[in-house]
Amino acid sequence: MNTLENIIDTNEYVYTQKELQIKINTTIDNINRWVLVMNYQITGDITKYKNINKIFKLSRNQIKKINRYANLLNHKKISHKYINQFLHTIYKMIDISERVYIKKSDKELKIQKSRSDWKIARDNANKLLSLYKNEKGDYYKIKTENEKAFVL
Repeated sequence: MNTLENIIDTNEYVYTQKELQIKINTTIDNINRWVLVMNYQITGDITKYKNINKIFKLSRNQIKKINRYANLLNHKKISHKYINQFLHTIYKMIDISERVYIKKSDKELKIQKSRSDWKIARDNANKLLSLYKNEKGDYYKIKTENEKAFVL
């Protein structure tokens, strides 16, 4: 059995209410730090996800699912996708009134919008280029050959 301080340091699943609560709280703390570093936005109040009293109503499989996401976020890979999946899992299982999720920063959203606009403009430019090449064809090549052939 792990001590309460070492729970977060292992990948083992925990099943008691107190241990699971500690694991959820440390995961949410890691999420808060990651959001600050990545300059993302939290919609809603993430503190409602800490110190939840309804953990004792969860089934063993639900506890395993929360453990799996917590271990993934604490030890392996923390990403926008996995954070939102973890928060959604807690939201659905514990029935919290307010849904919390992570949004990308305004700067990143602007960059992605600019890239999609650029791709549309590039596709339009490529269409116009192909129309131009089809119209032009060998016109200038034939024209210069005819000029050379034409003798006064």
